[in-house]
Amino acid sequence: MELKNRYYDPKRDGYDATRWFTVGGTPTAASDQLTLNQSAIIERCDVVRGDLSMRMFIPAVPTSGDSREFGMKNLSSGAYATFQIADAVFYTVISDQSGNTDSLTLSFNSAWINTEVTFRIVFSPNYVKFVINDSPVAVFGGIKCPRTPMSVYVSNANADALLFKGYDLLGAAITGIA
Repeated sequence: MELKNRYYDPKRDGYDATRWFTVGGTPTAASDQLTLNQSAIIERCDVVRGDLSMRMFIPAVPTSGDSREFGMKNLSSGAYATFQIADAVFYTVISDQSGNTDSLTLSFNSAWINTEVTFRIVFSPNYVKFVINDSPVAVFGGIKCPRTPMSVYVSNANADALLFKGYDLLGAAITGIA
């Protein structure tokens, strides 16, 4: 399978419904960012391996009632490799298509609030590495790692603005683009 690079720049690309599927809510593109306020999106591109770097602005320290998730996901199979905020907990989590999961709770750095942070996920079947601003934070291997195609996914169930500044997906093994 040929490996390719993909990029998303909201300033250049805006919010294109042929590229993205709106899972819920109404994401908006303005200036150089995509704003998700009680909304979720998934890209119409399936990838089985790659090196994803997402540039995000998190608006607040995780607190009770928060629900945010971003990374790679397959809505049909249930496979994913994502950063998640659930209530006041920030963690990395993986799941294969059979529902086997693993996770690691992380300390949320308040210096990440309202500043651009790069969240990176390096993934292939049986291997996932999570990195924040060039610092590795979690590595998973084995059967619980996703082995089916996944797509770039961003969700913010909160009534505030999660800013998505774009992504670079390098060395991607792409299996389909809608």
